[in-house]
Amino acid sequence: MAIDVLFLRDFYHTPLGRRTAQDVLKGLGAMDAPLGGRTLCLGYGLPLFSAFPEAKTTVLWAMPARQGVMPWPEDDNNRAVLVQEDRLPFVHDAFDTILAVHSLEFSQDPEAFLQEMLRISARGARILLIVPNRLGLWAHRDQTPFGYGHPYSVFQLTDLLRRCSLKMVQKVPLLSFFPFAPRWATHPLWSRIWPQALAGAWCVRIEREPLWAAVNPKPVFVPARRAPLVAMPQPSACGPLPRSERKDS
Repeated sequence: MAIDVLFLRDFYHTPLGRRTAQDVLKGLGAMDAPLGGRTLCLGYGLPLFSAFPEAKTTVLWAMPARQGVMPWPEDDNNRAVLVQEDRLPFVHDAFDTILAVHSLEFSQDPEAFLQEMLRISARGARILLIVPNRLGLWAHRDQTPFGYGHPYSVFQLTDLLRRCSLKMVQKVPLLSFFPFAPRWATHPLWSRIWPQALAGAWCVRIEREPLWAAVNPKPVFVPARRAPLVAMPQPSACGPLPRSERKDS
């Protein structure tokens, strides 16, 4: 189920939405590969890039057709575009950084979506995914955008990436607090004691699998099957028959 861009806009205007954007920005800052260069944001990235004035000239914002689009930035030339997730209107090797937020979990064909991201990413590009955690509280509360779409456990996300010849290089837990509005629920103290496995979302950096690994997967040990035992004929205890008895028989 896709959510409307107006729902996303209204959520990030709330106190909980602003706290969410702060935590996501903190998680992006903790990644080994920071944002930079020719950047594409797939999904809803307004609360993440509005704090950076330089983003108005270096970031392109592409929103899936099922979600809708809104102009951005409001005070400059528009850099937002409506796209089909399985046919992105960009040339090969077009971007140095791709950030997908509020997009992968709503994709009708996530494998095709990831393959399109690979196609338009330059060699050595930084590809970052922000996806809801299936085990977290946020995936089970539909008052936030993370309660919609298809959440992923780490195992499910790893399996999806493997089918696309991708691998997870780094993951950072996000939203380690309660998905409620009161201040006590979003206090920074929660992030110190919150179990990492129950984080509300993951920020994941992915890379292509080496070609040799995709062509020659790891060998799987299969034990050899033993041949069935066959009883061998035993020699007669009486010895060979006399020649005369052989003729009679």
